Amino acid sequence: MTSSFMSPHDFQHIASLISFDFKECTLETNKTATCIELIFMSSPLPEGPYCPKSIDQTGGIYDYDGASSPGLQPINRKLLMAMEADGFDIVDNHGRVRIAHPDDVVHQKNRTKKYCLEADADYSLKLKYLIPARPMLREEPSPIDNVLSLVGVSVYGVPINGPAPSIVNGPKMPDGSQGPVGDLPAVDPCGGHQDPSGYYHFHMFPETINNVLLTHKIHDVRCLYVPQTANRLIGFAMDGYPIYASLDVNGQEPTDLDQCRGHMGITKDFPFKVYHYHASSTQSPNTLPCLSGVQADSPLSVE
Repeated sequence: MTSSFMSPHDFQHIASLISFDFKECTLETNKTATCIELIFMSSPLPEGPYCPKSIDQTGGIYDYDGASSPGLQPINRKLLMAMEADGFDIVDNHGRVRIAHPDDVVHQKNRTKKYCLEADADYSLKLKYLIPARPMLREEPSPIDNVLSLVGVSVYGVPINGPAPSIVNGPKMPDGSQGPVGDLPAVDPCGGHQDPSGYYHFHMFPETINNVLLTHKIHDVRCLYVPQTANRLIGFAMDGYPIYASLDVNGQEPTDLDQCRGHMGITKDFPFKVYHYHASSTQSPNTLPCLSGVQADSPLSVE
């Protein structure tokens, strides 16, 4: 059997792809179907920087949701002082940024000090994706509205997650509760960071992120590890439909995108009309607000 869209040759870092197989799977609709099982080694890309060591340095980026100086910006003195003004004590009396592994602080109760969060990489992890081999549209889209929502898999084998955790409201935890507020989950200039369990994942599409940074008047950080090609294949959504950068095959911004930033049309890889998504080149985050298709049950597992 072959997939309508996906093949092993779609993935850029082919050395990190362990296997590409077809497996029987259960969809979120409880129906049985054939899925593509993709297994990758974790963290195939260069990464960082994340947290600056002091207020005189610049780290990665973050889309701050506090009252003082909100919006996408570098992690530098301006952002850190805005957090301090909002009551998040993340800088010590010597101008040093408090940095911690997420697991070391997330379960602490009633603490007043806040931290810039950095997790360690575990290069031995294997990421297994299950993606429908024959994509099909849902009656209603499924939202991508928090860090636990999974958008898809990039051409590098890296998971693409929903928006990075909120500082003001705290991250949504797997049990549905909210985590502690005030900690800064730093992402690097390409929009990714390490999960607490050790695998790198994106919270933004890196292929258009430099233009997003320029749109937000950010000139001192850049994504250096991922080519900024405006019509390239970014990856595949967890419903199986391809995701492209901001431009259509004709070199223009599409004008007929639906609420999930998808539409029907030809692409440089698919000369027949196919439903596909597009990244934003201006918005933060620049990923998808929802998925239009049916996903597999438990689409990503980490071993």
